Amino acid sequence: MKLTIHGHDLKITPAIRDYAEKKIGKYKGLFTETIQANLDLEVKRIKNRDRAHVAAVTLYLPQKVVLRAQARTGDIYASLDELMHKLEAPLKKYQDKFKDNHKKLGFVSRMRRKITRDFSDLIPEVKIVREPRAAVKPMDPVEAVLQLNKSRDSFYVFNNSKAAHQVSIVYDRHNGTYGLQTFKRLYLQRAHLKKFKNLPADVRYEGSGVKITKIKDIRAKSMSARDAAARLGNSQSQQFLIFLNTRGGNLNVIYKKKQPLAFGLIEPNM
Repeated sequence: MKLTIHGHDLKITPAIRDYAEKKIGKYKGLFTETIQANLDLEVKRIKNRDRAHVAAVTLYLPQKVVLRAQARTGDIYASLDELMHKLEAPLKKYQDKFKDNHKKLGFVSRMRRKITRDFSDLIPEVKIVREPRAAVKPMDPVEAVLQLNKSRDSFYVFNNSKAAHQVSIVYDRHNGTYGLQTFKRLYLQRAHLKKFKNLPADVRYEGSGVKITKIKDIRAKSMSARDAAARLGNSQSQQFLIFLNTRGGNLNVIYKKKQPLAFGLIEPNM
C-alpha cells in the first residue's frame, strides 16, 4: 500500500503519522495488487462550537475502483478510528468481489485449456513433403529466371554465383518482371567483406529479355518446418517462405501446394 498524508491547519506529527499508518496499513493485505491511499487530516473551526477534527481518505483499489470515506470528531485520533470503522464493510465487499472475479477468470482459463486438449485431435494434420527442387549448379539471377521460365513454378531456388554461392530465390511478379530474394547476414558471413564489395540488393540484374525489378535482402527467421507451414498457411498472398530450419540451422524454403494443408519443403545443400 502506498499512503500519502496531507495536513490542513494541522501539523502531522510523527505520532499522528505512525497512528495513521498503523490503522490504514492493516488493510494492505486484502488485495494482491498495490493500492494507493490519500489521507487528508484537517482541523475545522466551527462558529460557536468546538473545533472539528476531520479525517478523509481516498482509496484507489484494483480494477479502477475508487473508494472515499470521511469521519469528523473532536479528536484526530478518534476521527481516524471512526474512519477505519466506516471502511471495514466496503473494503470487505470489494475484496470478496475481486476474489469472485479471479475465480471466474480462472475457471474460464481452465475450460479453454480443457477444450484445447479435448479437441486437439480434431485439428487437421498439416502435410509437409520434402522435395529436391533446388539448383545446386552455380548460376547468376538472370540465368535462374530463364530456368524458372522453363518450369511451371512461380519461384526458383538456386545457388547464387553473384552472392558468395548462397541460396537465393527468383520469383515471377506476374507483371513481366521478376523479384530476387537474398540473405544479407549469411551472405556477409561467406563473403567475409573482402571479395564481394556490393550487397546483392545493390546490384541490378538485366539481360536476355529478363528484368529483375525487385531485389530484397531479408533476414530468415529461425523456426521449425511445422511452424513455418503454419505461418505460411495464415497468409493469403504469400506463396513461399524462407526460414532457418531449427533442425540443422540451414536455409529452407517452404511453399504451398495445390492440395489444402499441403506444403512442399526444399532443403538446399549448397
